[in-house]
Amino acid sequence: PIVNGGVFGETVLRNCKNVDEAMQFIEQYDLSSLGDMQFLFADAEGNSMALCPGTDGKMKVVSKAGVYQVTTNFNLLQRNQGYPCWRYNTASEMLSYIKSEDHLTVEYFLEVVRATCNQGTTYSTIYDPVHRTAYFYNKQNFEDVAVFDLKEELEKGNHSYDAFRLFPKKAAEEPEESESPGEVTEPEEPQPVTKGTSPGSLSGFLFAISAVALIILVALVYRKMKKVKEEVH
Repeated sequence: PIVNGGVFGETVLRNCKNVDEAMQFIEQYDLSSLGDMQFLFADAEGNSMALCPGTDGKMKVVSKAGVYQVTTNFNLLQRNQGYPCWRYNTASEMLSYIKSEDHLTVEYFLEVVRATCNQGTTYSTIYDPVHRTAYFYNKQNFEDVAVFDLKEELEKGNHSYDAFRLFPKKAAEEPEESESPGEVTEPEEPQPVTKGTSPGSLSGFLFAISAVALIILVALVYRKMKKVKEEVH
């Protein structure tokens, strides 16, 4: 069957609990209706993959190489269109500084978001797939944040939010850098990933994000980091 491009991400979320299941699921569909769309899928087990059109126009999977995966507004399989991309390079460099699970903090990922934000950024979201928590920022306002416990939100059933009503009414600050990357910094001393909540750790949650603006996701969990440490030693 031909997949409905408008609800493709939601369809995957409803039917798959991890990246492996997502790979098997999409093989059942004709993805030609997705056109030039690009997706990034990741789960709490530390796996991720990008889905983007190849030179033949057919959707193909780009699996994660290493401990993180980055995608911005250019096609990973057709780098002659939109690459080099300073946002992609900045994010990749900053994520390369992560050497320990202690550096996987909302605070550091917020620095990545700040460094790659531009005037066209409508919103930014940081996902913690292990604790199922989402941090939502409006435009260039990084002082105010709406925090969602996804377990609690799912228990509420079908509902929606007006994003603009989640934040105080005030002029959004323009980003310091809009055409070139800012200073790339290494992670500072880690802070707790979640504040004020203690969401239950639930197995296998899958995130799907369309590459409309910046997409950064690092899905690292203890067993993945331990595996890397063992290989290093």
